[in-house]
Amino acid sequence: MSHDVNVNKIDDKQKREAEHLATKLKHQGIGQDEAKKRAIEQVAGELNTGGHNGGGGDTPKNADKHHPHNAEEQTGGPK
Repeated sequence: MSHDVNVNKIDDKQKREAEHLATKLKHQGIGQDEAKKRAIEQVAGELNTGGHNGGGGDTPKNADKHHPHNAEEQTGGPK
């Protein structure tokens, strides 16, 4: 990610989130300036990606449970 993040492009909510992240990073032993920089970059990165981590997301925990092939294995025999 670019190190030239324009702080003016993030809204108040994102600024508060960045402050919270910076505080967390400072508690983890990262210096104040570096913590602020990383927090703003992270918030700006979420802005650029839509806030998604790119993962599959909303799949139910037991999604494969209802798959016909798996149902046969779970019951111990054919249906």
